[in-house]
Amino acid sequence: MMDTNDTLKWKIEIDKAQEVRDIVAGVYDALKVKGYDPISQIVGYILSGSQAITERAAE
Repeated sequence: MMDTNDTLKWKIEIDKAQEVRDIVAGVYDALKVKGYDPISQIVGYILSGSQAITERAAE
């Protein structure tokens, strides 16, 4: 697990940044549709440091 006191610096291309925005927006919308608090869920996932993810088709 990483030290939570460290600052991470990311350098990505603009096209990749837009792709990331689109993915996060899709995840946010899917969580909201399922009745979850998207911010809480996404922040919890990031802070957990978990590399596992559950994939389900959007219904």
